Amino acid sequence: VTEAFVHAVASDEEVRRKNVLLLWFSAFYLLVSVGLVTTLDTIGLILANCLNMGLRVTHSLLFIHTFFEEEKTFSLRNCLPSPTVLVMFALSAAVTRLSAGIFFADPTNGGIWEAVAHVAVGGLCLSGV
Repeated sequence: VTEAFVHAVASDEEVRRKNVLLLWFSAFYLLVSVGLVTTLDTIGLILANCLNMGLRVTHSLLFIHTFFEEEKTFSLRNCLPSPTVLVMFALSAAVTRLSAGIFFADPTNGGIWEAVAHVAVGGLCLSGV
């Protein structure tokens, strides 16, 4: 979403510079992913993806911050979820983790109805958020 915003409001020259930077991010991602995959297998690929996305989002957020620098009524902080929503996310994560422990405690006994019940718990948590 942040990259889409940047591409929508940036000048042609800024988009060209950003695309060159994204090319460098891709090259960095390839090098890091090869290194991490050879040492950590699949987890290494996930970590390389997290690092790459973190770099891209950080770069976009810096652009957005600069873009709105003179705008006194806008703050990136206002884009963050409220503390209530964050508490509900944490509570939902705990409840769904507990649900997985209850319905899938015995790996040999995890049938379709246990999965349906677990998904239903997740759906209820989603509706609460």
